[in-house]
Amino acid sequence: MKKLLSTVLMLFPLLAGAADPAFEAGASFGKGNASAGTGALKNPDTVTGAIPGYTANPPEKGYYGGVDGGDGGLANKGQAALQGNDAAQSVINSGKTNPTPAIDPNAPFITIGKNAEAGADGVLNGTANQCKEVTVSKTTFENYTCDKDVASVEACSRTATPGGHTSTTTVQKTFTLTAAMFELSKEDKDAGVQIDPTLFTQYNITTVPALVVTCPGRYDVIRGSLPLQQALEKVAESGDCAATARHLLEAGK
Repeated sequence: MKKLLSTVLMLFPLLAGAADPAFEAGASFGKGNASAGTGALKNPDTVTGAIPGYTANPPEKGYYGGVDGGDGGLANKGQAALQGNDAAQSVINSGKTNPTPAIDPNAPFITIGKNAEAGADGVLNGTANQCKEVTVSKTTFENYTCDKDVASVEACSRTATPGGHTSTTTVQKTFTLTAAMFELSKEDKDAGVQIDPTLFTQYNITTVPALVVTCPGRYDVIRGSLPLQQALEKVAESGDCAATARHLLEAGK
């Protein structure tokens, strides 16, 4: 089976070549001129006419002295050519006349290299200060200033004006005078019974008998059937008008 497959594969190129006349023509031309090209290379006179500028003895031939030979004076001839060339002389003179560049031994590109060279063994054996993670603690202080006005107290006043509907109302009240009050008026001719309903309202008198002792801006009320002296003594002890009550007691002695 393998032998049959090889035979079939070998037939394909033969069939393709037989079917292409152009391929056959090119192949025949190449085979017919193969020996002619090799013979031309072996004959220098034939190559001279075929390659422009070709010569069997070029002037540079003298520079090659073989594997162990010298340069045939190439270096000296090059120096001689430099002396007579303006461009070459400009390059040579610039190297002599231009200022010498100053190289700082502490320049970063030098110090970094020297440090790397000095610590090269430490990098290999693991003893050098390699990069490692560190915790950075940083504190930032910021000051803020603000302006504040002094405290101020402001007041305003408004005048109220009464308005609306007003009316006058008359109220009638009945008060009963006891016999003791009339007896008091009989004993002292300077004393009397004065019936004034406004005084009852002013001093909030709702029951009788009641004794009212007044003084500037204040008053005391004693309610109940008490003798006059005893009522005044109670006011003199703890009343707002105690001084007035004591004066009345002194005057009655």
